[in-house]
Amino acid sequence: DLTPCIPLVGSKKHWIVTLDNNSSPLFGKQLSFQPSRSTSIVAHWISDCSSRPGDLITLTPCPGCDLNMYKSSYKKKPVSVGSVSCACSVPLPESLILPTKKTSITANTSQIVARCHSGRLVAFTISSPTPLMDNVASPAVIDLITAADVAASSPVVITKDSCYTFYTDGSLVNLGTDKVSMGWGWVQIVQDSGFLNSIAVYKHGVIHNWPSSSRAEAAAIYAALSASPANSVIKIYTDSQTAIDDLKRCSSFTYTNSRLYYKTTNFELWAIIQQLIIDKNLS
Repeated sequence: DLTPCIPLVGSKKHWIVTLDNNSSPLFGKQLSFQPSRSTSIVAHWISDCSSRPGDLITLTPCPGCDLNMYKSSYKKKPVSVGSVSCACSVPLPESLILPTKKTSITANTSQIVARCHSGRLVAFTISSPTPLMDNVASPAVIDLITAADVAASSPVVITKDSCYTFYTDGSLVNLGTDKVSMGWGWVQIVQDSGFLNSIAVYKHGVIHNWPSSSRAEAAAIYAALSASPANSVIKIYTDSQTAIDDLKRCSSFTYTNSRLYYKTTNFELWAIIQQLIIDKNLS
């Protein structure tokens, strides 16, 4: 059966499947891991899913395509991809381990057969960068659904001009222990409203998985945007420069550049925030 790539167990390199920018299955053999980015570099292989949807999936090496992250001969290549004609980086939280009849490859390997049919691959949409394959849910989206539900339970104070101001903050405590925790919070500011310190509404909560202070900061921003009405102008104030930079990329849709997307810390979380901005027409 298809199983999640996360959490990482040992250093064994698997055949995996995810979706490309066109929502089509993308297959590859893991070459190396980047745990801090939750990504893996894979040797890209091509499938015959579209021509043989009812048969077992057969993979052949990709001779080279636009996904290749080492197109330029001047780029320094890791030793692990030296003999690979096409290599790319894929997000582990959105990838599944593909069972195959043969796990290892050599320079002479020309074909790999998976132990599952292409019908087992259930498509997932771009609007939610979380695989619905075999009902596997990404920890990032589970966290954010919780944050959205909590935020929605405390609606903001509606303004006449549809402009909303939030101060957001995230925190990380007890890193490296079994009591590690990430918290998020936001307050809505309505100037000259008569509220104490102009704080109209506030909300806070916790998230889990992949602990980092920057992830908590991003979750706070997501929660504030989730509580905001559609078609609004939003001002976010935060003391995290990383969050400020990443939010600017979201609002300018810079994440449509997939290479920058995968290089960004907590990329899958920021992609969800970007889609939220689009869906709610926020600016």
